[in-house]
Amino acid sequence: MDRRRPFHPAAIAATIGLATLVSYLLTQNPGLAYTDSGELAAACATFGVAHPTGYPLFTLLGHTWTLLPWPSVIGGLNVLAAVFVAASASMMFLLLQEMRLSRIVSATGALLYGWTSIVWTQAQSIEVYSLHALLLTTTLYAAVRSRNASKNDVRWFAITALLFGLMLTNHLSSAFLLPGIVLLALPPGTTRAQTKRLALIACLGLIPLALYVALPLRSAQNPPINWGMVHRSLDAFLYHVKGTQFGVWLFSDDKVAGKNLKVFLAMLPQAVAWIGLVAVAIGGVTLVRRERRTAMALTLILAGNLGISLGYSIPDIENYFLPSVMVVIILSAVGFASLLQRVKAERFAMALLLLPIVSAASVWKVQDRSHDRAVEAYTRMILDNAEPNAVIITHQWDYFCSAFWYLQNVEGVRPDVTIIDKELLRRTWYVPYLTYRYPTAMAGTRSAAEAYAPYLQLFEDNSDEFMKDRTSVTAIQQRFVALLNAILLSNDGKRPVYITGEMVNEEQGFATEHRMVPAGPLIKLVRDSVAMPPFNLSRVTDIAAGLKGHDQRLDKGLREVVIVSLAQAARYAWQVEHNVSAFKRIREAVRTMDPRSIAIRQLDEVHIDTP
Repeated sequence: MDRRRPFHPAAIAATIGLATLVSYLLTQNPGLAYTDSGELAAACATFGVAHPTGYPLFTLLGHTWTLLPWPSVIGGLNVLAAVFVAASASMMFLLLQEMRLSRIVSATGALLYGWTSIVWTQAQSIEVYSLHALLLTTTLYAAVRSRNASKNDVRWFAITALLFGLMLTNHLSSAFLLPGIVLLALPPGTTRAQTKRLALIACLGLIPLALYVALPLRSAQNPPINWGMVHRSLDAFLYHVKGTQFGVWLFSDDKVAGKNLKVFLAMLPQAVAWIGLVAVAIGGVTLVRRERRTAMALTLILAGNLGISLGYSIPDIENYFLPSVMVVIILSAVGFASLLQRVKAERFAMALLLLPIVSAASVWKVQDRSHDRAVEAYTRMILDNAEPNAVIITHQWDYFCSAFWYLQNVEGVRPDVTIIDKELLRRTWYVPYLTYRYPTAMAGTRSAAEAYAPYLQLFEDNSDEFMKDRTSVTAIQQRFVALLNAILLSNDGKRPVYITGEMVNEEQGFATEHRMVPAGPLIKLVRDSVAMPPFNLSRVTDIAAGLKGHDQRLDKGLREVVIVSLAQAARYAWQVEHNVSAFKRIREAVRTMDPRSIAIRQLDEVHIDTP
């Protein structure tokens, strides 16, 4: 049937890539997004060292891309993410074709994949998962080509090995997919002697790992983004590359598997346009009956991915399920092909293309981030309310810290500001990094840092054993707070020191001799009674506009952060300073964020005629 089609598979793949790319660009975030977007963009732009596991391939490709004349670095990198994901949709079509499915079914599967919410999201702002998607679909394609090749043709097996090695330089969770990919790539009837030969060829996958050498080499040059300072020692390098610091979140909570499973299952209906759930079941049965090795390989990939993802206790777990979503899409495509054959309805195959179109239309509004500048607006609102040479201690990585790393190190915004992520102070590399980056702000912290460092090293060496010793746990927390106070006191009277709202009463013993005065979304730490500074609230409208129509976890979080901080400032303006005009102005800013919030109802109940 396919031979009578006038279109070459490569042309169809290119068309699918173009169609998905256009939809991604139309709905793409115009700038900074949540969580690691800013940090990864800054690491790419400055060719720095990103958070564990370092992502050397991603950083190298991203840095090369930033050398092009983009209007803005972050905008250009967001385009790169869209290109990666659109290319992975094209590869999904070629993969399904290599599995000998019809072109219509393959196109349907590829478009369902490209317009699945979790895949679409990777194309909207820069993240490592966009490249992960492309590398995985390409590796699966090469593996199936290897399986379909003649017994003596090992070229595609070698290509599979090289591609898998590249996957490991982008995301180490790929290691859990290895058994399934190997089984998928082995040609049927492979003898023991041939297996030994293929094992030697598989060693080609070790070659790309040499890219990790770039991390200590670049780290030694002290780039602006130098997470882990991995040039310090071999242990520091391995700690970073293995992602050891994140190990505490693996299988640490008995309830997390059930929660994460619900997240994964919630993705599936939209991924296969609901009706495709039946096709997924049929596809699984079909593969078991006709191609057991392929069925087993896909099962191993699914099990490997779910094995780590279900036990990983992090809030943004959705991205980790990408390989499993791919398996589900493949099964649905096999199921659709089987259904068409069973009911002898090949003539109606074109109608299948309606499924991805309907799926895309159903999530378009949710996926549309083309007007979302909330993260950058919030970050700039913080900076608008920070005095010159400010020191800001924060725990807001998702909304502020990561974005500020980009703005300061790439766009040169507020080079006078020192930013300190409180939780990163729990890592051995961070104090040396801060001392190098911000020597003036850290000038008086040496004694406290030296008292804290030995305990921190013991914690990193074996966190499980360390946490069993209550004496050590108490001691390290005391020294942690002492370091925070040393940062505060060394800048007291010299540079204004601020915290963000979540830090109020978060660390017992911190800033006990200071008053907390609202300063927009910030809180200024002062010794003497001072008047609340006038707020710059001009960015609130942009934040509210960016969040309008979006109600995902981080959207809710940012909305809540802004509302809570402004509501507290409004209460302070009235209860402490009896400033009616300031109270009204801040209250209206809260109303702009959400006129139906509990905070605005409480503020509306304030009788401003009497204090």
